[in-house]
Amino acid sequence: MNRIAKDGLLRRMFVHGLTLLAFVFVLFLLWRERLELLHWVNALRPGWMLVSLTLLLAANASAGVMFAVLAARRSAASKPLRRSVGAFLLGQVGKYLPGRIWGVAQQAALLTGSLRPGVVILANLEVFMLVLILTAGVGASLLLFEAKGLHLALSVMAATLVVVAVLTRANVLERLVMFSVRVLPSRLARVLDSASEPASGRHPRGRLAFFASLGFALAFALGWFLLLNQALGFGGAASIRMTAILALSSIIGMLSMLPGGLGAREAAMLGLGAWLASDMTVMASVAVLTRAAIVVIDLVSAGAGAVLLGKLQSESNVHE
Repeated sequence: MNRIAKDGLLRRMFVHGLTLLAFVFVLFLLWRERLELLHWVNALRPGWMLVSLTLLLAANASAGVMFAVLAARRSAASKPLRRSVGAFLLGQVGKYLPGRIWGVAQQAALLTGSLRPGVVILANLEVFMLVLILTAGVGASLLLFEAKGLHLALSVMAATLVVVAVLTRANVLERLVMFSVRVLPSRLARVLDSASEPASGRHPRGRLAFFASLGFALAFALGWFLLLNQALGFGGAASIRMTAILALSSIIGMLSMLPGGLGAREAAMLGLGAWLASDMTVMASVAVLTRAAIVVIDLVSAGAGAVLLGKLQSESNVHE
C-alpha cells in the first residue's frame, strides 16, 4: 500500500471513529436524560410544535432556493428552479452518511443534463457559506439582544444582511469559494475548476437569492424560538438564550464535518450552555429534543423534494 492510499485509509478511519464516538455520545445523552426527556415530551404542545417545524422546514426550503438561484447563474439550461430546489431538499438525508458528500452526489445525479457536477458542488459550498454567515448573525444578535438591548442586536443583524446582500448580488461569493480550492483535495479542486465559468452578478433572479437568505434567517430564528417558548414552555429570556445557543452550536456542527454535525453540535450546546450559566440537565434534554426535530425536518424535506421532483417529471411526461 503506497503512502497516499495509507493516508487516505487512516483519514477515513479517523472520521468513522469520530462519527461512532459522536453517535455514542448522543445515545449516552438520550439514556442519561431519559426521565427529563419524557417530562418535556409529555409537556409538548402539538399545535405549536407543528408551527415551529413548519417554519424550520421553510428555512430548509429557503436554503434550497438559494442553491437553485446560485446554480442557475452557471447553467445555460432552461430547467425550472423548482427542480434544483427539489434535488437540494431530497439530498438533505445524505448529510447523515460518513463523508457528507453523498447528498451532493445525489443532487448531481438528479440534476444530470441541467447542471454539471462541479456547478452542484460549487453552489452547495456557496450556500454553506451563506448559511454559516446568517446563522452566526442570528446567534450573535440574540445574545446581544439579551445582554445589550434591541438596538445593538438589530445593528448586528442588519450588518449581517448587508454582507449577504453583497455576496449574493456580485461574484464575491464565488471568488471566496474558488479561493478555498487551494486548501481542498486536488480531485475536488479539478471538479470545481470545471464550474468556474463567469457568473452574471446581475442574474434576472439574483435578488431572489437575497430574499431567500432573509427568509432562511427569519424562519430559522422564529422556528426555534417558538419550539422552545411555545411548544416546550420555556420563558421568553431563556428561549432567546437557547435559540442563540442553538444557532452557534449549529455552526460548530457544520464545521465539524461529522455526518449531520452529530455529536459536535450537542457537545457545543452543552459547552455554550455551561458558559452562559444554563441548567445543564435542561440543556442536555434540549440538545436531544432539537436533534430529533432536525432529523424529522430533514426527512420531511427529503419527502417534499421527492414529491416535487415526481410532480415535475409527471408534468414533463405530459408535455412530451
